[in-house]
Amino acid sequence: MLRLTVPGVPPSWNEIMRHRPPARNRLAQEWEHRVGVAARAAGLHRLNIHRARVTLRYRFPDTRRRDPDNYSGKFILDGLVRAGVLQDDSFDHVVLQIVRGEPVPGGAVEIVVEALEEGAA
Repeated sequence: MLRLTVPGVPPSWNEIMRHRPPARNRLAQEWEHRVGVAARAAGLHRLNIHRARVTLRYRFPDTRRRDPDNYSGKFILDGLVRAGVLQDDSFDHVVLQIVRGEPVPGGAVEIVVEALEEGAA
């Protein structure tokens, strides 16, 4: 089981859609980069895991109501693939779980990656 924490919380899909495409791309690249930096710091880059269960625990900076469908984890999974932690982020390769954790100042995303055997779900 691999764990890493990325400071901050990525923007929700509602926030992303308020921006024009160039700004959306910058936000995506920023979060992919943050995840890559955290993966390298934790020594997890280049593992190239074929199948994994990935749990994203969003630790928001406050207790406001948020919809889980606005936090799909796209930028985080793309960052894990780009950093070489995961081989692919398709349904054939990733079982995704999204949960809410206790609030922390500034927010954070805790990422847990569990390698799965072939055929495991």
